[in-house]
Amino acid sequence: MTIVNRLSMLFLIWLGIILAGFSALVFAIEWYYLYRQADTQSISAFHALVAAIEVHPTDVEWEPNERKIVLGHGSGFDQVRWSVHDNLGKLVDYSDNLLAGDSWNTGSPWSVSIQTIRAGNFIPEIVASNKHTNMPDLHQQMNLEIAGNPNFIRVPYYLSTSFTLSVAVSHQPIISSLWLTARVLLFAGIGVWIIGALFARLICKQALTPVTIMSASGKSLGSDPNARLSVPKTGDELEGLGHTFNDLLARLQTAFDRQSRFSADAAHQLRTPLAALLGQVEVALKQDRPAHEYLRVLNLVNKRGLQLKQIIESLLFLARPDEIASFEMKQVEITSWIQEWINGWSDHERFKDFLFDANNTSPCLVNIHAGLFNQIMDNILDNACKYSTSGSAITIKTNLHEARLQLAIEDHGCGIETAELQNLGEPFFRTQEVRRLGIPGIGLGLAIAKRATAVMGAVLTFESKRDVGTQAIISIAIISELSIERDQKNSSTKKECHETI
Repeated sequence: MTIVNRLSMLFLIWLGIILAGFSALVFAIEWYYLYRQADTQSISAFHALVAAIEVHPTDVEWEPNERKIVLGHGSGFDQVRWSVHDNLGKLVDYSDNLLAGDSWNTGSPWSVSIQTIRAGNFIPEIVASNKHTNMPDLHQQMNLEIAGNPNFIRVPYYLSTSFTLSVAVSHQPIISSLWLTARVLLFAGIGVWIIGALFARLICKQALTPVTIMSASGKSLGSDPNARLSVPKTGDELEGLGHTFNDLLARLQTAFDRQSRFSADAAHQLRTPLAALLGQVEVALKQDRPAHEYLRVLNLVNKRGLQLKQIIESLLFLARPDEIASFEMKQVEITSWIQEWINGWSDHERFKDFLFDANNTSPCLVNIHAGLFNQIMDNILDNACKYSTSGSAITIKTNLHEARLQLAIEDHGCGIETAELQNLGEPFFRTQEVRRLGIPGIGLGLAIAKRATAVMGAVLTFESKRDVGTQAIISIAIISELSIERDQKNSSTKKECHETI
């Protein structure tokens, strides 16, 4: 089932429930109103009949001529029927429309009420009230004379100790009105539901047109890696979803291209030393050679083997998932750590070119993996030594900026073109100038450094200008500054020295 059908069906179900509830409410209100109106009509008829009776202490007098009674002249179902009986059940008077066989056998329900008014009591007493019978049947049950005698003669007044008043109201108008209302509500509801179904499908189809367009374009993407979804400009969430999906495809394509390039470069870098190694071994095995030749080949094999080991270890590190939980991080005071790290390079031929500038940075704690951070710094410093001339200064400096430590290693070498700077740190990437100069390397040192800094939550960036130099900047969050603690420690040490003196 399509989304259009599902949305349309959901809308129509709710529309049907709302229409049914509304129709039931309207029907119930009309039912209550009509039956309440019928009760009011019956009460009004009793008031008119009681007004024609004169109540005395010892008897009651029926005087229809004194008080004109206009009830019961019409024969329609909307007219009431009434009758008056004396205390013996004899018929005293009745309405003109209460005749024998007058609408009583049509099957329509009637509401009949009987009240008695006695001598000395102005308040009528309710004798019977039945909403599903007719007056002749109820009179027969109560032993009252049934109206309909053609020879009946009305008297101008009649005395009795009590009068029994009967009023009948037909339910036929109520039922007719309710049936008419039910049919109107039914057909109107069905009409509204059908119109709603047409508009709901049209609106849903129109609203989901962008989805249809994107689905069709998605089917036509095929094997073209640069193809993207066609996103209509609707200005709503669907347009945002389309752009998000296209961005995802772009990121996947970039990752795929990078992975393909990485695989090709890795295969090339592994194949080159391996081919050289196997070539030297094959040449050495073709004929007997002096021992020093075999020693030379073994040294060459060892050198190539170490190079292969370095490449393989680098590739394994780059293929490792970014899970910082796999590294044991610890807090170190970075200024003293950098000084110890620089001292570890004391046997390097360019150690005299290293300059450490703390830039008035107070001692502070950072959270790092010491071994991994040491490898990052070694790789960056090794590049600085490799791509700058001997005697040019290599500066290691620190600076505090917005609760982060900025650690920079700056050389004054050949520099990098601006167009190539964005690729710095990609696996196996080497600039054209470096390749032209023939400087040895495989292009994995900075890639490992950039990956390792990301694993530790730090950021590695590069700034460079051609023939000016390159600067690698590591930004890492500071846990706390130790200037106050160190001042207190120094003052305590001085105090102990003075006491000793």
